[in-house]
Amino acid sequence: MSVIGPRQALYFLSAMAILMGMIGFIVLFRNAMQMRDRNARCTAATWGTVTEIRPVQKQDGIRYRKVYEYETADGQKISAVSHISFTKELIDKDASAKPGTTVHILYDPEHPETFRDPDTDEKAELLALAILTCITGLFIISGVLVFCLPV
Repeated sequence: MSVIGPRQALYFLSAMAILMGMIGFIVLFRNAMQMRDRNARCTAATWGTVTEIRPVQKQDGIRYRKVYEYETADGQKISAVSHISFTKELIDKDASAKPGTTVHILYDPEHPETFRDPDTDEKAELLALAILTCITGLFIISGVLVFCLPV
């Protein structure tokens, strides 16, 4: 049985950090493309109302999603749940998260149940992408730095 030396352990950790960074980059790229595609499809504008704040069980606890009701240009009434969930603290601070609040909605004319709340969604999505970018960058940079360290 051979023992792994410190150099091999550092190289292994470095390779794992770079691999995690690459996986993070793939997830980041996929999420950015999904966000771009949804934003490109949601071109019809209307006004909607937040009808309720729905609790959703997640791995890290209970999160909350806004439920919207809006009417399409052809008169179809839609009730849809946001794809973005918030902690209790964030939902309490969000002025547009009160039932009865009127908000601007952009929806996909071909699939009106696909929508976005530009005021809330853009902030949340950009924050998530920024955090993921930072984490990905840290993994890649730490992996490359470990390769450069003398042992």
